[in-house]
Amino acid sequence: MALTRSYRAPVLELRGRRFEWGTKTYVMAIINETPDSFSGDGIAGDLATTVALARRFEAEGADIVDIGGESTRPGVSGRTHRGRSAPASGRGCARR
Repeated sequence: MALTRSYRAPVLELRGRRFEWGTKTYVMAIINETPDSFSGDGIAGDLATTVALARRFEAEGADIVDIGGESTRPGVSGRTHRGRSAPASGRGCARR
């Protein structure tokens, strides 16, 4: 006899949007705010570029936009990480 377990994924409601995990595939866009990125793709704190890019990703179908400011470079503080991504997060990137 096989045992089965019923599982219902949590639902997240955020800024008027409802995310029901497990019901569809969500698309996440990632914006790298890190000026000292090893990959070389960081926007380096250009707020206007970050906002424009986030809105473009949204228009192109992204369900979630992750604005990251964390570096793996040694010696970069948590305060620095937050300072990189917080301005874009709070200034118009999210319109919903």
